[in-house]
Amino acid sequence: MDATQFAEAGGLDLDNFLQSFDPVSGAVSGLSGEFKDGETWSTLLATATFDAVSGDQVLTNLVVGTNGTVSFNVAAIPEPETWAMMLFGLSAMAGFARRRRATAR
Repeated sequence: MDATQFAEAGGLDLDNFLQSFDPVSGAVSGLSGEFKDGETWSTLLATATFDAVSGDQVLTNLVVGTNGTVSFNVAAIPEPETWAMMLFGLSAMAGFARRRRATAR
């Protein structure tokens, strides 16, 4: 499942990742259940910025909503073949420039 599908399915709710455990009752609940009056995810994380890498995707500009939902931008990580082609192209351009400089003298 890619990051966008995971988010649309509700998987990026912070209460899924940050939970509170009550040792007396054994109850586990989302951490937002422990917030004081007026606290929200966005007030607690107001100054935080997040980026994440998930397999072949980079998630940037993660924004936490007041209800703990997360929104983000997704960009694909270039495949190794793409990097190899780019390096080959840059090497070829450097070689042509060097040859051109040598013939211009």
